[in-house]
Amino acid sequence: MNNEITKLLNGLYKGELTTKEVIKKIDKLNLDEKTKPVLKEKSSKIKIQIINEETNINLPAIPFWLALSLGNLGTKLGSWGLKYNNDKDDNTKKYIEVLNELNLKEIFKTLEKLEPFELVDISSNNNKEIVKISIL
Repeated sequence: MNNEITKLLNGLYKGELTTKEVIKKIDKLNLDEKTKPVLKEKSSKIKIQIINEETNINLPAIPFWLALSLGNLGTKLGSWGLKYNNDKDDNTKKYIEVLNELNLKEIFKTLEKLEPFELVDISSNNNKEIVKISIL
């Protein structure tokens, strides 16, 4: 099964598959009971922490349903703002289009099936700059 997931992720990296296709294929993988992992607890929240010399952002754990609602609202507002903004930056337009193509509901639905883990954990050598995104 790990080989199949690795092949799917490589296909995503090479641009041969979309995020949506990879999520669907991973969900459809049929695991027999012997290889099916036993989850201690399912994920239900996302927590973001960014620390450097100038900034200290430590957001509390946000339930997936709230993160999904805020994400959808943000993409709708971004599209709306882009539509009525005369100073259209090509890069900004591309980013908004990519965000609109993402199916956040599918992403959070897949994350709910997993145990808590660190999605992003980056720190500088002296630990003065830290970026963490945790799935709780």
